[in-house]
Amino acid sequence: MKKKRILLTGDDGYNSLGTRLLIHYLKETYELAIAATRDQQSGVGGHGSFDTRGTWEEVNVDGVPGFWVSGYPVDAVECAQGYFKKKFDIVISGINWGANVSGSVVTSGTIAAALRALFVQLTPQGIAISWQTPRTDGITSIREMRISTV
Repeated sequence: MKKKRILLTGDDGYNSLGTRLLIHYLKETYELAIAATRDQQSGVGGHGSFDTRGTWEEVNVDGVPGFWVSGYPVDAVECAQGYFKKKFDIVISGINWGANVSGSVVTSGTIAAALRALFVQLTPQGIAISWQTPRTDGITSIREMRISTV
């Protein structure tokens, strides 16, 4: 049986703890790849630098190949179209440290990356994940927003 292909992206940087957690739990079951920002970019929403030149570099994070871009999360998804020769079964954006689901949706680079992947038809499904910690009651919660093409 062929492994499903998952693209990991987000706005916390290609080497973030959230990306590493996803790799740890998914790499044995799925074919993973990374297209993400070099640095933390929270709060940039759907901003892109399509008309400027940025830098990028190939990476390997815990055995998973991919690349980082010096721009925004949407830029990483745009570059993924040309870098990876195949489509993905799903894009997972996150795990983001902090809220993405609520009033912050329009400013979330994590959600914008997942939405852009659908828009450019890189995948038919996306998930944006945030980890809300710490809460005042001491409980850590994980929130996710699933999106898909119609």
